[in-house]
Amino acid sequence: MESRHHLPTITLSFMIIAISLIHIPSGMKITYPFWGSNRPSYCGHPDFQLNCSGDVPEINIKFLNFRVLSISAASSSLTVARADYWNELCPATLVNTTINSTIFSYSSTATNLTLYYGCPAPSSGVNISTTGTFQFFCDINSTITAAAGYYNWMISSNPTFSNFLGSCQDNVKVPVAQSAVPAATGNVTEAALIKAIDGGFTLEWNANNPLCNMCLTSVTARMSLALTVLIADVVETLPLQVVP
Repeated sequence: MESRHHLPTITLSFMIIAISLIHIPSGMKITYPFWGSNRPSYCGHPDFQLNCSGDVPEINIKFLNFRVLSISAASSSLTVARADYWNELCPATLVNTTINSTIFSYSSTATNLTLYYGCPAPSSGVNISTTGTFQFFCDINSTITAAAGYYNWMISSNPTFSNFLGSCQDNVKVPVAQSAVPAATGNVTEAALIKAIDGGFTLEWNANNPLCNMCLTSVTARMSLALTVLIADVVETLPLQVVP
């Protein structure tokens, strides 16, 4: 009778290395270089910690908190909005926006919206209604009380008003998307300014991306190779069963 050779039945148990994602209330699933919440610090870059305690994650950049509106791992970019300006034009403190230029850069779609605070009453030579300017009022701490604030979309076109704005106590540059900037030809309102700021702006990041991408894309290949070698070793060491 012809002998038949059967390979042994092999049951393999192996460990799958999982790259954990950050699970946050807003539903975004975030991986490297970000960390926080259920993702430990060694799984991310030190400057990319997320605070996930609120309705959306926040990231601290140069001592300012930003709401993270979206993240694109494919383009290494994120859309953020200043948390202190969320749904308002009068934050508790007046601070310009700064970023860590070593790891972040502004997208080409971002531009600065400048708000002026603590401005004096306009002189007779300043006609606010013809400058494409919106005036608002704030009560900010003890240094600027009931101060007039202004937003002007193209100061350079009106030197007189530019000089007037230069007499204001403070000005704050808030990055926004260029497409969201209220223009003089439109109806500049408080709601329009808030909408532009809350819509956020895009930052691009560089966190050793080539090395990270190489590592992440090779995980599957390395696991597949390890499993193939393991099966080959087991098959080679176990004797064949000969069935008469």
